[in-house]
Amino acid sequence: MFADSVLHRVGESGGMVDGDGAERTDDSHPARWAERLAEFACCPVLTRRDGPHDGSGAVPVTTLVWSDGPTVTQMRALVAEFGALEPRPAGTRFGFEHRHTARGRAVAVLAWLDRDPARVRLPEAIVAQLAAEQIGYPETAAAHWQARATRLLGLGPQGGEFTLPALRLLQQSARADGWPAALRWLDGPAGEPRTRLTVVR
Repeated sequence: MFADSVLHRVGESGGMVDGDGAERTDDSHPARWAERLAEFACCPVLTRRDGPHDGSGAVPVTTLVWSDGPTVTQMRALVAEFGALEPRPAGTRFGFEHRHTARGRAVAVLAWLDRDPARVRLPEAIVAQLAAEQIGYPETAAAHWQARATRLLGLGPQGGEFTLPALRLLQQSARADGWPAALRWLDGPAGEPRTRLTVVR
């Protein structure tokens, strides 16, 4: 990543706003296009200008940055679909940076495992990676999946963070008793004691 990369948001007057809050009027077309793309994708999208601005000849890239929402594959399809309706700015090359919230990661692994419970036998790092790559819009999951995600996050040593040891604990439960039983364990009454991981120093 280049040192002069900066995230932009669209200012009230339509120009880009740099990280220092100073509004710019140049190079704002990609940011405005991305703002309309965000409405189309139903997901907030930021833009970051990557690459040298010193006339060295390298082609700069406008990187689309978003959290949860669509997968990278889905976002590429949305960019193509939206670009057919509203052509992208001339000469603009897009990069993609998909970020994940802790809740989004938790919902994604639950949904991904639920599609094929045999996947609980895979290493937890692989489960987390493939779920993040293949499950889109985790924030729109039904309330019971959101509640399960909260309980999965609560298994970790610091509640609210997504951790591989907590995922491993869930997978071990599923391997021992079956996926439906593991879900029932997550669905237990709010006051019911659950195993919680602790960090031993």
